[in-house]
This record gives sequence, structure tokens and C-alpha cells, in this order.
Amino acid sequence: MRTFGYKDDRKTVVPAEAATIRRVVKEYLPSPGGRREGKSLMSIAADLTRRAEEAAAAGEPMAGLATVSGRTKWTYAKLSTILSNPRIAGLRRD
Repeated sequence: MRTFGYKDDRKTVVPAEAATIRRVVKEYLPSPGGRREGKSLMSIAADLTRRAEEAAAAGEPMAGLATVSGRTKWTYAKLSTILSNPRIAGLRRD
């Protein structure tokens, strides 16, 4: 199975998925200077699931909202796996 954010070649970025990853990271990490605490991965997963289900119900494009398997359900485990992936973290892996 491919990595969320990349095409099957594991090098080409999927722009809509990359935008979702950036959003998740922005929400998860606390703001500089501690002005805002980061959200939990569970609350971010619930928000992504809600947005994906709303888009699916409205017949809107799911780009960046569906998981790699095409599902609308996001979980703590899925987000944790994505964020701990060396490629997503900015580390190179052959």
C-alpha cells in the first residue's frame, strides 16, 4: 500500500494529501511561544472523518480527505503512522 501523501512511486507528492498532512501537523503541534496547545490526534481524526463524510454525502471531491484505502474514517493509529513515517518527517528513505 502506498504512503499517504505520495503516489505509488514513493517520490511524487500528491498535493491534496500533502495539504492534509500540513494541516494535521499545524493542528497537532503547539504554536511557538505556547500561545496555543496542539490538538490531540483523536480530535484531529474526528475532524477529518467529519469533513470526509460531509464531502462524500454532498458528492464533493474527496481529494486529501479520504485515506489511502479510500475510506472516510480516520483514526489515531492512521494519523500516528503517517506522522511517524520517515519520509513525512523529512528523512530520506531509499
